[in-house]
Amino acid sequence: MIRNMYLLTKLSDNMTRVNFYAEGEIGGYLPRWVVNRELPKFMSAPTRWQEHFQHLRALRDLTPEDGVAIGTMLTTLVENITGNNRNVANKLSTFIEKNVALKELKETFPHVRTMMLGILRNKIVHVRKRKRAAAKVGIDLGPGRETTLQATVTVTAGSTLRTLSEKDAAKIGNSFAMFLLTSTEPKLAVDAWRLENSALQPLFDEHQFFEPMMQKIAKRLLASGNLGLKMRVFWGAFLSVGDLVSDTTVIVSYFEEGRTGQAYALISMVLTSLFFQALLVLAQNIKKSRSEILRELFFVVTFLKPAVDAYRVATGHEDDQLSVSPLKELSASKAMELAAESIPGNVLQIYVFITNPTRSTLHLVSIIISTMTTAFASAVMSFDFDASPDQRKKIPDFYGFMGDSNFERAATFLVMILLVGLHNLSKSIGVALLLVVSGQTTMIVLGGEMMAFLLAKLLRRDFTSFMPGVEGGLKITSSFFMHVTSKIIIDFTGLIHMRGPKLVGGAIFLVLTIEAQVLPFVAFEIYKNSDDVENKLDLEELETALRALLGAWAINVVLFFMLIKRKYRKTFWDPQTAWQMVIATYKSTDDPFQKMTAIFTNHISMSQRIKPDVIKYMAENWAEWERTKPSWFTPGFISKIPDEFIPQANLEELGGARRRRSSVNSLRELLLNNE
Repeated sequence: MIRNMYLLTKLSDNMTRVNFYAEGEIGGYLPRWVVNRELPKFMSAPTRWQEHFQHLRALRDLTPEDGVAIGTMLTTLVENITGNNRNVANKLSTFIEKNVALKELKETFPHVRTMMLGILRNKIVHVRKRKRAAAKVGIDLGPGRETTLQATVTVTAGSTLRTLSEKDAAKIGNSFAMFLLTSTEPKLAVDAWRLENSALQPLFDEHQFFEPMMQKIAKRLLASGNLGLKMRVFWGAFLSVGDLVSDTTVIVSYFEEGRTGQAYALISMVLTSLFFQALLVLAQNIKKSRSEILRELFFVVTFLKPAVDAYRVATGHEDDQLSVSPLKELSASKAMELAAESIPGNVLQIYVFITNPTRSTLHLVSIIISTMTTAFASAVMSFDFDASPDQRKKIPDFYGFMGDSNFERAATFLVMILLVGLHNLSKSIGVALLLVVSGQTTMIVLGGEMMAFLLAKLLRRDFTSFMPGVEGGLKITSSFFMHVTSKIIIDFTGLIHMRGPKLVGGAIFLVLTIEAQVLPFVAFEIYKNSDDVENKLDLEELETALRALLGAWAINVVLFFMLIKRKYRKTFWDPQTAWQMVIATYKSTDDPFQKMTAIFTNHISMSQRIKPDVIKYMAENWAEWERTKPSWFTPGFISKIPDEFIPQANLEELGGARRRRSSVNSLRELLLNNE
């Protein structure tokens, strides 16, 4: 038997809180799937109440929370409709007529219904279907107007919401599906759609409900089977599994050929990658139960983590118990996989291919798959960070180099894949040639490069990692690990995201990238002139291949700089360090969000030079933040702020010196926090 109760509490004259309570007596355990299936039945009444009163709220009263609710209602409306597009259009018309706010919006945007219909249909309109699709929503394109609906949509120049034609509103609405297809997360799709359609800017600027509503719609549409999401997850899983299968096959062949040393080396690389990813899972899920952590570890050991991470990023997965966002987890996981397994594994396989007289096709295929996996993972990482609206808002002078149209982003992504693949192949061949000649020489060259890089970091007072809350011995070890990993990844991928001041910086990135293209030719000369190497490759063919790789890489570099926005080109050779960037970001903006995230989402030592200014600024504004509760001013964010930056009276309200702080001093403390 199940009993339920509703408790209604008046909060104000226009707001009521509804609490729903349900109690079941079933005499045993109730499986989760049963709960998930049956619970909505009991929620039907409060859901109807919420929808009824949501419809009554005026446009001027709508908040971001209202936007999320309306977005949920609209997508639920479409999901529950079966039949043709006319049914969707009729239901949407009825919805808008019932909703006071959307009816008011029609006064300034007469064709909001037409635009929303195109969005909710979520269809890619092809050339042959465009006129027919337009007719279904009551629009006559007229004779000779069946031109291709491009990924980017051009509407009448100078259009405003009031003057926007029905045809243009339909174009804008229909284009949203293409932005979902080519985007990796809901916020990114909405942001790209906004940038491409400047006529919509007043909706985002003047109505705080609109952007959350669109993000909720995008999230629901993505989760309901978006092709772009499926392709992203498919390629992530396909390349990861393909790399695993090829590596396994190569390991078996090494044992069969008597190359046990190389076989065990490749196995150790895979295990090292799994070990570091397991540590990442522990740190990321430190607040969760052991069963949930075991589930995440299962994804690691079954090599499904890349696909799971890609799915979570693409669907806008939210979890308050995570230590960092899914996007940052995805990037960290990929970086560990690249540094520990993909990069050294590819070098090893190329080395074996060069020294093996038989040079089987199997080994060549495995090298190509490893290169493709590295290229795709690196390009996705750079794309995700640069296109992320959150990152663009936090650091607008660094993130945003890609164009805003679908074509520009797709072209830039493709060029980044080619750049990384060519870069990786050239550098790997160079190191493999050195290994063939002398392992000692190789270690001296690579070790010397690493020492020079770390010394440059120390001399520029740029050694401390940007990670906030990390102190003591862990600060030193984590900084060392981060720099070594970053150096390895840039050397062998030229990963564009790594040019950031918080990682290596533009100037060092430029030097490392050029050095990576020079090394193969130096290694070739050493290889060619060595008398100790037997069964050499055809020197003429090898030199031609190296020149072809360099030429193709150079062409893609030119294409890349032609595609990106001009103002971001300087970030590829800017000598700015991490602490200089933090201070510059703080001083260059009046936005509290950008100021505070610059200071407290990075290691606090980076803002030491402006500490008095920050303390003064926070003392002047803390009371206002307490009153207005901006979206970034959350308990989680406040926990990152050291005590000395919080006004004394407010610090005492938070619990004084006993308040909970987000900091860790050692790996042991990190692990024990989960017990």
